[in-house]
Amino acid sequence: MRQAEIHTGLLILVTMSLAGWLPATARGAVLEPAADNWINSCSSGCTVNGGADAEIRVRTSWWGGQTKEPKNFRSLLQFDLASLPPAIQADPGLITSATLGLYYWSAPHDDPAGRTYVVHRVTNSWDEMNSTWQARDDYQEASPVYWDPFNTGVPAYQPGGGDFASTVYATAAVPHSTDTWMTWNVTGLVREWVAGTHANLGLIVKDASEIEGNPGSGAVSYHARFRSRDYQDTGLRPYLEVVPEPATIALVGLGTVALAVSRRRGRR
Repeated sequence: MRQAEIHTGLLILVTMSLAGWLPATARGAVLEPAADNWINSCSSGCTVNGGADAEIRVRTSWWGGQTKEPKNFRSLLQFDLASLPPAIQADPGLITSATLGLYYWSAPHDDPAGRTYVVHRVTNSWDEMNSTWQARDDYQEASPVYWDPFNTGVPAYQPGGGDFASTVYATAAVPHSTDTWMTWNVTGLVREWVAGTHANLGLIVKDASEIEGNPGSGAVSYHARFRSRDYQDTGLRPYLEVVPEPATIALVGLGTVALAVSRRRGRR
């Protein structure tokens, strides 16, 4: 075996070995939601909870049924960041990227392809199994704890729908085909959570241009369904991937040093 081949093999082995040895700080983390739910704005659905469903949904529509009203769906997700490596928690500036991923599997009505879905930061606590459009804790409607802007006016869906900051943290266009991932760059939001700038109360995903009144074109429904944390295939559940700066620096630096050593020896 030639010397160059030996050094190449050593480089691969050493890189693989140290990549596994690197602390979690350098490897980052992929997190599943600690909670998720979708909420429904229509008068017959504003007290319905979807926390146990195998899917979460985003929708905007003009419901042409008997009630004739807007029908909007939004999805709530929350991730527990306590499992992030201590170094990242101590210095959120180490985070180079944070990506929210949702598996888009179905468009049951009008094709939402090209529509913009946005991410906002949730500003109030909510219960996965009891939150609805009208309330953040709506257990059997016995003693609901309403979202801050909710009142009992008409139409029933206005307001309500979650408490969230007006800032849009990330945007993504709905793909032109299903059975694919949608991703959002939520780096800024995750850094703020880790730094303690804002409490981590989760995020909400919604259509950027929700229908608020009769569009004058009859019934219309742009509707996307995503797998939830309750879906049986764990590989298709929502995720938050947090990647720290040392990951690239450590591996590239290792490869550079090892390659330099190999070249020096090859010249002998």
